[in-house]
Amino acid sequence: MNDYRMQSFVFTSGTSVFGNLAKRGIEPQAFAITGQLIETLGSAANELSAEIGTLAASRAGGEDRLILLATDTEAGTAAAQLVRRIAELRFGVTAEVKVIPRLTLDDADAFRTEGLLSLVEELDAVVAHERERGSSISISVGAGINPVIPYVSIYAMLRRVPLTYRFQMTGTLVTLPPLPIGFDHDALRVAGRLLANLERDAIIGRHELVNQLGVDMGGIAGLFEMVDADSYTLSAFGLMLLGDLRATAGMQVMLSPAASRTLGEAGANIRDQFEHMLSRVRNPMWRAIKRHSYPTDLEVYKPGRTSCRLAGWTNAIQQRFYAAELFQHDEYERSLGSKSIRDYDEHVFAPWAPAEANDTPLDILSDDERMHDRILAEAARVEAEACELARRAEADVSTALEAAAAAESRLIEARTQWSEREDELNARVESYRAMAQDVPRKDATLLERLRWALLRR
Repeated sequence: MNDYRMQSFVFTSGTSVFGNLAKRGIEPQAFAITGQLIETLGSAANELSAEIGTLAASRAGGEDRLILLATDTEAGTAAAQLVRRIAELRFGVTAEVKVIPRLTLDDADAFRTEGLLSLVEELDAVVAHERERGSSISISVGAGINPVIPYVSIYAMLRRVPLTYRFQMTGTLVTLPPLPIGFDHDALRVAGRLLANLERDAIIGRHELVNQLGVDMGGIAGLFEMVDADSYTLSAFGLMLLGDLRATAGMQVMLSPAASRTLGEAGANIRDQFEHMLSRVRNPMWRAIKRHSYPTDLEVYKPGRTSCRLAGWTNAIQQRFYAAELFQHDEYERSLGSKSIRDYDEHVFAPWAPAEANDTPLDILSDDERMHDRILAEAARVEAEACELARRAEADVSTALEAAAAAESRLIEARTQWSEREDELNARVESYRAMAQDVPRKDATLLERLRWALLRR
């Protein structure tokens, strides 16, 4: 049995190949790279660039593919074409160069607001295409310009693509497996429709952005890039989240036999509510809002002021939601606690396709959900105002306490000075009294006065 699976290697390509060729006395031009030259170099050819070294460590060959994402510069494109030719001659792989518009270090604003967006779009397209081909895909950060590496690394984590790096000194290849990391859709749900609007309009005013998201944008600020002092656009990560939302439209809802039977037997009103849930459950932000805590490993969704409930599980890899049970409130309270995912065989689930009229677009809210959002927005506004008032009150109290402490200090100092002055005055009074007693009276005789004067001398 042949367990071979095609490999697809994605690189952000660098220009180190120029210098490495020059060190070996090889003209760094594509026409100078021949099969005979590569054969003569042997294993030394693996050191011509980080991309070639990684392919060698990964034992690339046969039907494997190499995708080189080049910077939007003449040197970057030429270097990627050189690496492509070397890889094809060395390993027999199929290689392709894709130039990323505006991905250049000559203009920092263009790099940030246009180049990174183009990079994310191209990565999404490449990853989707290679997965459709059944290829095992990985992204390497061993080459390319340094400012791109953090973005590519985060992209791989959020898109759950293995990330590889080759240590140049030892040739060891390290692969970071797909991580269980993704967007926190519960925290981001407020931004969902705003992102869709930004995709259409590209730019949003700062006032409108703050008005829609609230004064505290802290946790979601990274989704937006400042164009100028008064306007914003989507950042690379905002574009990735938008891609997640687009993907939900293609999520397949699968019905268990029990759920299908419940849906078929439901009256018109209840059936409409069930179909509304089945349509909306494709949206990760809806799932984050409507998830109902319940002691089971099944995901339980409570859509609002209705007795209907939906229980099932999400398979993100298959892009499917398995709807195991549809309940009305009194039914699910009795029976759901004893159920688990392991009680269901996903192979007997059947695809559910909503009637077009009932397939509510993902960016349109029901009246109940609009009210929910308005309540949350008002609560956030009131909380922000309360926090601001508390901050001001705390500042006023601190100022008053400082003033009171200063006044008390001055009072203590004044009391000390008064006490010292009082002691001084009392001493002077006593001195004057003593002197007064020693002075002869006015009615003293002349002899007494003379005696007093002689004694004083």
